[in-house]
Amino acid sequence: MIQSNAVTAARGTPAPAGNTSSSGGGSLFGGSSSTSSTQDMFTRLLVAQVQYQDPMKPMDNMQFTQQLASFNQISELQKVNKGLDGLAKQVNVMSQSSYLGLLDKEVSALGNSLDVGQSGGAQNISFNLSQRSKNTVMTIKDEAGIPRAKIPLGDFQAGDNSFAWDGKDELGFELSPGKYSFSVQGEAPDGGKLVATTFSTGQVTGITTDAGQSVAKLSNGLSVLLDDIKSVRSLKTTL
Repeated sequence: MIQSNAVTAARGTPAPAGNTSSSGGGSLFGGSSSTSSTQDMFTRLLVAQVQYQDPMKPMDNMQFTQQLASFNQISELQKVNKGLDGLAKQVNVMSQSSYLGLLDKEVSALGNSLDVGQSGGAQNISFNLSQRSKNTVMTIKDEAGIPRAKIPLGDFQAGDNSFAWDGKDELGFELSPGKYSFSVQGEAPDGGKLVATTFSTGQVTGITTDAGQSVAKLSNGLSVLLDDIKSVRSLKTTL
């Protein structure tokens, strides 16, 4: 009965008739826009509980202290959450600002995508070999996974390598415009198969977000995750 009166008073409903403090409770705890606050509601309930407690069975001091401690913890957690939200926004702004430095730079990111445009043209193919490779071959597949070209590349040293692909297959025919994937394999010194780590390369023309991740748009039509970028270099300009 006591708890019911406390909740009723906290909501702004007059206390039952005969209670001399009911008028005070009605004016003090009347409904207002501030009651939507968790902190404000907690305070109202706590005060109402004290105001309408049974004089013959008053609230235990320990219980009251625990409730005050809970109130303080809630208040502190709200402050911490607000602080973390503000910090996250600042970090996001700083990250976005730093990403602007990638504009007009050439980047290499983990990936194996190729985008052949209407005008064709050479594309820079980058890959890394863990060992020296001979009889190296680049295989190009269309979006359906069907091989469209197998281009002999020759021998390469271990480490980062690249070459300019002219958009043609091994017979000299240009591939149709569209999206492709590529892989590079060769023969290791011991005669075993050697698979290269491939990179998507291009000039950054814009920065955007996709599914919560930051993405760089490249001049060749590709998109790469900023977290996958492994190298950045400035393009030479001629006067």
